[in-house]
Amino acid sequence: MLETSSNSNESFAVERLSDEQMGNLLAAVGNHEAKAITLGIMEPGRVYRQKGLRNAVLRAQGKNPGWRINIQGPIQYCFNSFEPIGLVAKEALRADFSTDGYFKTPKGEAQGEALAGLVLDFSLRYPNFSLQDFFSVPSSSSAGEKIGEGEEYKERAPLVRLKILQRLLSMDKPIRISDVVNNLGEDYERIRVHLESMRDWKIIDYDSISYGKNFSFYKLSDEAPQEDPDLIYNTERIYPQFVYRLLKDHPNRVWTREEIGEEYIKSGISKKSLKNATMIAAGILNLLKERGYAERSKFGSGLQSEISLQDDQRIMIRDLVTTLSRFQNQNVGALEFGRRRLRDILVDGPAVSRLIAKAKEHSIYANRQSKADTADVIYAIVLDNSGCAIRDIQKKLKDAGKKLQVPSIRTIMQLLVADGRVGFKVEKGIHYYHPQ
Repeated sequence: MLETSSNSNESFAVERLSDEQMGNLLAAVGNHEAKAITLGIMEPGRVYRQKGLRNAVLRAQGKNPGWRINIQGPIQYCFNSFEPIGLVAKEALRADFSTDGYFKTPKGEAQGEALAGLVLDFSLRYPNFSLQDFFSVPSSSSAGEKIGEGEEYKERAPLVRLKILQRLLSMDKPIRISDVVNNLGEDYERIRVHLESMRDWKIIDYDSISYGKNFSFYKLSDEAPQEDPDLIYNTERIYPQFVYRLLKDHPNRVWTREEIGEEYIKSGISKKSLKNATMIAAGILNLLKERGYAERSKFGSGLQSEISLQDDQRIMIRDLVTTLSRFQNQNVGALEFGRRRLRDILVDGPAVSRLIAKAKEHSIYANRQSKADTADVIYAIVLDNSGCAIRDIQKKLKDAGKKLQVPSIRTIMQLLVADGRVGFKVEKGIHYYHPQ
């Protein structure tokens, strides 16, 4: 069975897209609202140049544009994302045959428009999330990665994200990062980075301990008896009472045996070595756990990471995975719905404006000109709040009337660290920043 573009005699077989094709299309159209809209507004048979394409994106947003996108933005989408995989083609109109504009190809109409409509429809139904949160933005252009049809295949980041989400829906709990790595046959570090990014955007819940770090964490039990315990451990009475008081005085803190040992040494109560104090602390903590005064964290020798989905996260992810699965299978109903939905969205100025605004808000690249200024603001926050974490910085920015997402803050912190203005220490997987 064949599906034919209404404006071309060229036909496209309705057969399942390969992973290579799907990854390329997601990276070109499915990972950014502004890119999907740009492809959608390009009329068949018309050549678009830089100014005209940018103005078309502005007009589509109606009276109140959500993002007055840079004049080079939309044409760069054509050059970096659409043209390498054939969604648009270059039109040589100058006398020297240099590229003067782009026009949408039959493939752009048949496949690009359908995917654009499907992902924009999804984005509108989940206003707190951007397509970038799910699929990120490639750090380099498509042209530089040799991802055109028939060329050397490189699995794209958006496709890896999609595969991770598919696996999370089907795996038994608890899900460990090693389970995902083994299931996908991917590099551990690559999967970890994807999981942390999706956690930052609240798409999934993910918690882990750093490689080589202790995984025995204890805190005061929520159901600890009211009366204080009478404890003796290896003839010692003072140290067990010290440990109990430490947990009770800090009921929300999670402790390692090393931290307990360090606190005991600092108290001056004993002249034990840190190594000895740490070993004894392990036994005391286990004793407190047996008596119901302490509880151990979820991590242990068999579980050093955990990925979980809340009900609303699972519903959203299943919706997205199902939609993209139907598209990859080239389901005729899904393709027709995507193209029809795209037409409906593009004539709704306020809807387009909201989508474009969301693309800007969730992009770490949208405000390149102000990044230096934002870095100065964040550096000032670190100066006044030494030892702050990224979530603390985000709250301070919000209090100051500047909304910035966690991945954007993380990128700026990396720049500040590279510049030598900020240092950090890591405790239980969390970075705490301080001025240098």
